[in-house]
Amino acid sequence: MSRQCDRWLRVVVYGLAVTLTSCLFAGWQQFSLILLKGGAFAWRCTDGVEENAELPGLYTCAVQEKAVNSLLPIASGIELAGGVVAGVALDWVGPRVCAFLGSTIGFLAYTMLVYSSQKHNMYAAALAVSGIAINLIGFPALTLEDYFPSAAATTAAYVIACQCLSSVIPPVMWLLWKHHPGWTFQQLWWGYLLGIWIPISIPYLALLPFKRHRNQAIAQDATQEPFSAKRLLKYLGSLPFVVMNLLSIVLMLQTSYWQMILRSQLGVAISEFLGYTMPTQAVWAIIIGRITDYTKTPFIISVLLLMYSLIYYLVPVGKGNIQYLSVMIFNMAMSYAYTIKYSFVQERFPQKYYGTLVGVSGAIGGGGVLATNLVNYFDRPRTASIILASATFVCLPACLWLHMELKRHRGCSDQPITLKSDVREIVNEHSDLHAHPDCLSAEHCQSASYELQGLLNAGSTERPSPGNPRQSLHDHSGYLEHHQFSHHVNPLEPLCTSPSHLKLDIDPGDGPTPEPAPEPTPEPNHQPMNQSMNSIARDTVDKP
Repeated sequence: MSRQCDRWLRVVVYGLAVTLTSCLFAGWQQFSLILLKGGAFAWRCTDGVEENAELPGLYTCAVQEKAVNSLLPIASGIELAGGVVAGVALDWVGPRVCAFLGSTIGFLAYTMLVYSSQKHNMYAAALAVSGIAINLIGFPALTLEDYFPSAAATTAAYVIACQCLSSVIPPVMWLLWKHHPGWTFQQLWWGYLLGIWIPISIPYLALLPFKRHRNQAIAQDATQEPFSAKRLLKYLGSLPFVVMNLLSIVLMLQTSYWQMILRSQLGVAISEFLGYTMPTQAVWAIIIGRITDYTKTPFIISVLLLMYSLIYYLVPVGKGNIQYLSVMIFNMAMSYAYTIKYSFVQERFPQKYYGTLVGVSGAIGGGGVLATNLVNYFDRPRTASIILASATFVCLPACLWLHMELKRHRGCSDQPITLKSDVREIVNEHSDLHAHPDCLSAEHCQSASYELQGLLNAGSTERPSPGNPRQSLHDHSGYLEHHQFSHHVNPLEPLCTSPSHLKLDIDPGDGPTPEPAPEPTPEPNHQPMNQSMNSIARDTVDKP
């Protein structure tokens, strides 16, 4: 199978697996009806049951419905916390093992749901376990970006779009049960598990790699720098990561609170219209994801904030046809609000820490969802709407800073300079390379050059032990025996005097000899020193 066919096969299978086996309770309206009809918490109706006027044949009571609805916060909360577990699993055990754990745990969760009863009350446990499984199943699908490196944000949006589409599974199951009233609760769920869950999980697991297939630069960087807890903590505490998560909290609060007040403030018709149009979020997620590949995430965050600002300013208007426009804008904004953490982490930080950073970011963003209950406690929806709309303009300067910081971080010239991987390893020790290890700023180059100078000077009296990655600095050219260094000599001066950012390629050692770095113009009365510097620079450039 050609590489082109292989990667598009992954797109189809990964998408189907995430759609059919991940976030089923996203379609909570029908999911809860299935539980009610299946007798969940029916024993709590001590005062009898009543037939639902809008759903003939469904007999429930208020206490039972309240108990069933209490399961949703449990599942959602565990899903957010489970993002950390899934992220760590993706980084440490790889995509295939991570997805296997998720599929197994998810299958166990719905098996528990099938056999729950008054005697074996496992409803809450089943929904909690299913929440853990969601990201364990979904995160490995994000490795699609390794096969589409120029469309990373689009692939992340595609995976999130498939999770959005998983909300259609409960409605389909509910319609099937209505047309086949003779089926039992157990038969309905076993039909789903055996007819859909297992058949799609098998090819999904088969196509997932054990380890991520990154592009050459990232793969080479991964071999030089193992997973470091110290560096991970550095990224978790970095200002770009903190700012992005604060913006995510605001977006999550704006997303959840509008849905909470929708029916009471804008009417039942608008609420139902939202329910019918939510699947369009899958399309919007892909479109916005593709745009993000060009504009990058900070710009998209600012656009989402402005969208939410508009619909919140429309809340005091009350019921009316204008609110249908609010629903359409909301679907556009919500479609990508959950995706910003994936695309930003991919743009800004190393891929080896991707899963952990995304998981932590998801858990932090959950703080915005939890804050919804606090805002709702004051029961002033119109006042809260004005405050949330105005919060956008407080956040916009942070978006601008994040955009400029990302632009500075990603800046590279178009003229690559090839260094030996061992030299580059020393450079990495002094560089905050993040997601793009082939970007080296002038200040990083300057810092690295000072250590190189110290190593070279020290080499005249003490050589590194065998196996030390710096060994070839001494063995590569033998210039230690021929050059003496003064304290102000910079071994990488030709690099450091180039444009502010340089793109460095790793030469694996079997390719053509790269062009040497251009020699600086000699200054009068300093010819010997410049000759020494230039020879060192040429030796630093890899010559297989």
